[in-house]
Amino acid sequence: MRGTQPGGTPGRLRRAIERRLLAAFIPGFLLLVPALQAQDTYPYHDDDALSSAVRELESRHGNLVQVLEVANTPGGAVVRAVRLGAGEGADDRPALLVVAGAYGPHLVGTEVALHVARSLASGYGTDSTITRLLDRTTIYLVLAANPDAAAAFFERPQRERTRNASPYDDDRDAEVDEDGPEDLDGNGLITMMRVLDPAGEWLADPENPELMRKADPVKGESGAYRVYVEGIDNDGDEAWNEDPPGGIDVNRNLPRGYEFFSEGAGLYPVEAPEARAIAQFYLEHPNIAAVYVLGPQDNLLEAWKHERERGAVGTGEDGAGRRRSRRPLTSVLEVDEPYFAEVARRFRDITGLESGPSSAPSSGDVLASAYYDMGRWAFGSRAWWIPTGDDSSDEVPEAGAEPDAAAEGAAEADETGGPQRSRPGKADKEKDPLETERRELRWLRENVPGGFVEWSEVSHPDFPDRTVEVGGFAPFARLNPPASELDSVLARQERFIVALAGLLPSVTLRDVEVESLSDGVYRIKARVANEGFLPTLSGLGELARWPRRVRVEVVTDGQEIASGQAVQLLGAIPGSGQG
Repeated sequence: MRGTQPGGTPGRLRRAIERRLLAAFIPGFLLLVPALQAQDTYPYHDDDALSSAVRELESRHGNLVQVLEVANTPGGAVVRAVRLGAGEGADDRPALLVVAGAYGPHLVGTEVALHVARSLASGYGTDSTITRLLDRTTIYLVLAANPDAAAAFFERPQRERTRNASPYDDDRDAEVDEDGPEDLDGNGLITMMRVLDPAGEWLADPENPELMRKADPVKGESGAYRVYVEGIDNDGDEAWNEDPPGGIDVNRNLPRGYEFFSEGAGLYPVEAPEARAIAQFYLEHPNIAAVYVLGPQDNLLEAWKHERERGAVGTGEDGAGRRRSRRPLTSVLEVDEPYFAEVARRFRDITGLESGPSSAPSSGDVLASAYYDMGRWAFGSRAWWIPTGDDSSDEVPEAGAEPDAAAEGAAEADETGGPQRSRPGKADKEKDPLETERRELRWLRENVPGGFVEWSEVSHPDFPDRTVEVGGFAPFARLNPPASELDSVLARQERFIVALAGLLPSVTLRDVEVESLSDGVYRIKARVANEGFLPTLSGLGELARWPRRVRVEVVTDGQEIASGQAVQLLGAIPGSGQG
């Protein structure tokens, strides 16, 4: 779909047409060069393979597995959820929801979710732990919440893409998706492009010339390059790759922390059908007690904490005795903090993962919305990252940051990530701004052939008199493990997901007393207890009243209830046997 660009001069239009023709010619010619066979290194499921795997799973384990189609994407794909639960009433039991692939380039999350579904389904009836788990609880797994974006891994040229396939006019020129990247060096990958220019802001690092960093004028540094995503100026507006194919980043389209007018966020929260389906899934499954999100946001290496000065203050009661917060909630409730800390401790013990990159900032993401919007216990992990070594305070770019340069100043902000962030601490010590990139470069060269593309000069129609080079970190290489590491990642994540599901609330009756008052009249007393670890509601869930409360009903068989309530709704019941 393309519109017309009003107000353009004939010269500009002619130039734009020439560039489009050249863009169509250059990749077709250069693709004679063999492309990097990323599939050999990263053996992931495309949408067809994922669909086939899910159908096979349901066919083999129909008594245990139900496949739900929760959304249709703008690109024609289907967002699927797998339900695992034995016997009848699976949708009425405490449930864990696993969400993978909302951040499109994070393919490893989808592999984890699919592996767990297969392993639990095959283990039911033979593994006593899994059998007890699925008899008592239900697990929902959204396998790929943004399949349109994930499909970019399997396309050529390959590029990291965070948006779904809805058309969008990023540069507001009345044309849609008209200026995306091109594979100028013909290697089948979209990386970065550096243009030699004394007016540029970037320079090649003296220690590692393969890496680019911003020049620091305070230190007397002068830039030597301009840096862009690989491609040409298709629409002739002297901006490169500013209107690529695709519209909404699903992991930025949920309500919590939503940023209006930001790149890839859409026009309003839950505009994307995929994001709307996730929100709707909570409403249709009020039995969901906890959520585990596989993606760039993390609260298991470093648990969410209550910050008194940032938390809900000025709380009080309304006329009905319900608590109300008079200011926005910007950190977890104090009553919930110990549970986040304990689950994070267990995650580290189970997986052996003690240090890693800082969480990507929250901005309309699935993890934050699960807790702050829906009141569920919510936990998140990247599942894998390039090893950080012993120091977990390394400065680490946000997931999806374009190779060789922070995304500040890059052409496609939502595709390239944002400014680098670091963990608190060591403020008095000047950090190497490329510390993380150096480590990642070393690791990829040792473990992933082709994980870094060496800079090579290309002839560029927009810069005929300047030196233009293409290269940098290969797409997906810093987000997803190679084949040699995938099995260990899947095993670690399966252990934790099984353990997390085992922490769900488990309501039971204790201390049942039957007292005879007269002929045929009895007083019955019982204590409702929670044998699971997690309370039946988070503190925020009780405050928000979104999740389901515990419903206690007295069911009679021909008897009458002389006094007392036949149905009662209970608030949060603490875990570990309390009631």
